[in-house]
Amino acid sequence: MMITLRPHLFANLGETHGVHFRLITNSDLVEKFHIADEQSYISTGIVKCDRPEEFPTILADGHLPRPLHVLVITPECLFSSPDSNVIGDKCKILVMPCNSTSIELTDIAHFLSVMEQSDVTKQKSWADRFFSSGEDSEYIDFVDDNTQTKARFSHISDQYEWFEQLGPVEWGGQQFCPAGEISVLPMFHGNYDPEKRLAINGQITLCGYPILNSGRPLFMRRDQERIYQELSGIKRLSIIATVKDGEITDLASNDPAAKPATDMLQAMFKVDSRYRIIWEVGFGSNTTMQVIDGNKAPNESYGHKNGCVHWGLGLTPWTQYHLDILCPNTKVVTSKGVYIAGDVKMNRKVAEACPCLVN
Repeated sequence: MMITLRPHLFANLGETHGVHFRLITNSDLVEKFHIADEQSYISTGIVKCDRPEEFPTILADGHLPRPLHVLVITPECLFSSPDSNVIGDKCKILVMPCNSTSIELTDIAHFLSVMEQSDVTKQKSWADRFFSSGEDSEYIDFVDDNTQTKARFSHISDQYEWFEQLGPVEWGGQQFCPAGEISVLPMFHGNYDPEKRLAINGQITLCGYPILNSGRPLFMRRDQERIYQELSGIKRLSIIATVKDGEITDLASNDPAAKPATDMLQAMFKVDSRYRIIWEVGFGSNTTMQVIDGNKAPNESYGHKNGCVHWGLGLTPWTQYHLDILCPNTKVVTSKGVYIAGDVKMNRKVAEACPCLVN
């Protein structure tokens, strides 16, 4: 399969005239890509990278021409974002997360198509409304009408940091793609503290699309796939999680068919109690995207019709896995009754990298 790459259609990179473009990918995939840019860029090219430690050298200012747009697609090695002072202020980087889960060429082609079609302006406007309504609210509620669950999040705290992976990329910036996510963690970027919690209390419904990401520790793909398959019952069935001060204290389901998924979550809790902690609440905003069935990391930015909540359990690299559960049926409502996500109708920071994966 040959994939045609059209970087001039990636609106979040901005103006292409007077700029160079490079795709960084694994040696095995170099011959699988063809770059068609309609003469927008000064030059285009493909750079090989097969080891994570090579990224800083490749991306360092002075190694590749500037100004430069970069797209990283490396299924065979985990991308680790270099410091901004390494890449300089004349480079923009997009990274397709495709090492923490398995990915096929057909998947890559799909997500590239999503990137071409994504409305960057619409996503940024959605994010501005989200933050405006959120900052004007005493709390936000997570509501699932199908299961009659509700949890309340006291979201205003100087202990939280909110990240954006959407909108135009600034010079010197980095962004995961397809773009389209707002997320909040109970701590500042890179400052891991196992005692920190998000102030969430009540019941949430786990029903949607699981994504089981693996971090740096050695692992077997077949074990990751086995765990994912056990959890995949969440796609069709609901598990009710009782949450106290940001930690899951109980799981329940009225459907016996949900037992494998429930048992697997309980097993993860037993092996490492940190999986009980809601480390992240994410809000996917990419309404252009269709979810690919399977364990695919780029699905995380799925925005359903008006934003899609996902719950993040586990935090790589401190836990072996980071589990995201996308829940399209969950609505997010402010204390004033405004639906800011999930209906059809805050220390804010532009993330330089994935906030849950640090060096």
